[in-house]
Amino acid sequence: MKDIKIIKHAFLNAVGVIAYIVFICWVISCISKIGGPVETFWGPIALLLIFVVSATVVGTLVLGKPILLYLDGEKKSALKLLLCTVIFLAIVAAMLILVLL
Repeated sequence: MKDIKIIKHAFLNAVGVIAYIVFICWVISCISKIGGPVETFWGPIALLLIFVVSATVVGTLVLGKPILLYLDGEKKSALKLLLCTVIFLAIVAAMLILVLL
């Protein structure tokens, strides 16, 4: 994979992760406004299910293509893609922290 294609793919992966996180936070925010605090047995179960689904979706976005590249023998491209995706996510996290401070 060419470097520019890796960077583009990493950026899109990071955007996908960020969009998914924003969507999940929005859904949780809407649910909490409608129903208030959950004091039943089912609240923690729902949150854990959301956590597991989120881990799967984000794991697929971050690790899916690098694993496929690695299995195809493109080890350097796989590592570059993974690192670039993590770097993009770290940049967004740093910017968010700076804005919130």
